[in-house]
Amino acid sequence: MICTYTETLQKHSNKCLAAVRNAQNTFICYLVAQISADTDDKATTIVDSGIADLETFVDFESSDIVTLCTILRRPGGSTNVDGQDVPNRGVSITTVYEMCLKLCAYAANYYNVVQRPIDSTSMVLARIKHLKDLK
Repeated sequence: MICTYTETLQKHSNKCLAAVRNAQNTFICYLVAQISADTDDKATTIVDSGIADLETFVDFESSDIVTLCTILRRPGGSTNVDGQDVPNRGVSITTVYEMCLKLCAYAANYYNVVQRPIDSTSMVLARIKHLKDLK
């Protein structure tokens, strides 16, 4: 049986998508376990907004996290619930959760500068809380 280029591309694409989904699920588990995202919905919203894994935190400064949380709290627009348009209430993001996300961004940037790996072991909340003193 000869495999066509399209079939090969589709198989490769499916493997890539599965790898991305696996990485996102791992990151969602990290947010729930370490950063106190009390629901998977809150963690999924963070992932959907652009922070897809721990290394993505390198692209964010503290002010970016504040902006992100503000937009997630009050996204604007409307959603369709039971056939009726209702205002989009957004996601409840507590100040403590926002502070933890800012600390994650700071830690990821710090680890990037000192060339340490940015992984779930180095980004344990109990460990990165000590970096608050370096600010």
